[in-house]
Amino acid sequence: MRQVKSLFLCGAIFFLVSCAMNTGQLPSDATNVPSPATNTEQELLPISTTTTTPLPSATPSVVSTATSLPAQEVIALPTISPDALHSFVLDLTDDSQNCLLPCFWNIVPGETEWRNIEPFLATFAYRISYGAADGTFSDIPVGNSFIAWMYVYLPDLSNAPFSYTFNVRDGIVTMIDAAILTVPINSLPAILNEYGQPTEIWVLTANAPMDDVLGFRLTLFYSPNQFLLSYGGDGEVANGKVRGCLSDKEESLDLVSWSPEAELTFADAIYGLSNPRQITYDLPLEEATGMRVETFYETFKHANELFCLETPVELWPSP
Repeated sequence: MRQVKSLFLCGAIFFLVSCAMNTGQLPSDATNVPSPATNTEQELLPISTTTTTPLPSATPSVVSTATSLPAQEVIALPTISPDALHSFVLDLTDDSQNCLLPCFWNIVPGETEWRNIEPFLATFAYRISYGAADGTFSDIPVGNSFIAWMYVYLPDLSNAPFSYTFNVRDGIVTMIDAAILTVPINSLPAILNEYGQPTEIWVLTANAPMDDVLGFRLTLFYSPNQFLLSYGGDGEVANGKVRGCLSDKEESLDLVSWSPEAELTFADAIYGLSNPRQITYDLPLEEATGMRVETFYETFKHANELFCLETPVELWPSP
């Protein structure tokens, strides 16, 4: 299976940001922790950033070098065996029964209490760390409002843990920010058929590759459903256009979902729980490609494995 690609999610370091929270940066100092398969001390694994694709330099992107996780002294090993973990996470992600987005892993933003879901997450987490509003970090939550970082180690997919971030306010999960595994129920045609026409669709790329790689990101924004999904793939330049193609077997997939009370716009949600930044390079689908959202929906809800879009090179800055 080709290594998962992630274009922009700041998976290396999550900054503690919510509507009323500013918790500061993660500590940069590393601490040795045991691997999920053994009690032997080893060098701390970096947060999973998968493969970074070059895009405009001014655009927030996934950090290409590994950054240490927040320090902790004790870590409980997951009760699910390492050999079964990959299949378990795939099955959990692919199970949408009674859990349509914005619900994820049976966590409903605005409804689910952290104390009720944390014991389940701990059974397969490589690590769970917490950050409080005063900028401090700990192995247990402090108070009822905090950011929780969960790391899942899938060594057959990445040599670094995958990260899942949860914003908790007054004990309730209010926002989820995660680089998730691609499974049949979150392929682009499946999403279009399940949730209908997106509220908005946004495109992001560059006008040339860097190191022979050109990133291409397509984001579906569903305002009434309180979620967005960003599909990341590869692009190529030909005849004055960037051609970006996505496949359900190759693209990376980033999810941000939130409670109905948040009423987030695309600009609010695209960076998830990382620092909010003004959108500089993302363009609406029609401006980028000349295709209306309605046309996209009707065209690609029955798409085969591979679908492609073209956008003029002159619309995009250099990587």
